[in-house]
Amino acid sequence: MREQNQQHPPLPKKKRVDVQGNDKRRVFVKSGNATMMLAKGLTKNACDILETKILDTIDALGGECTCFFLKWK
Repeated sequence: MREQNQQHPPLPKKKRVDVQGNDKRRVFVKSGNATMMLAKGLTKNACDILETKILDTIDALGGECTCFFLKWK
């Protein structure tokens, strides 16, 4: 998963960090020219686990992933 902040500026800290200090992120899926938000409000570790679980499930079912994941703050 790539981390990227170039197309969209990072969210302000008050929208990105909760009361406990967890830094929330957004996960996007990119395929060709299309970009779609998959999830928001996840921590960095949760984003990594989400990507791993999706890719493992696709492999277990005998499929092939044709997109890649982006992680924005």
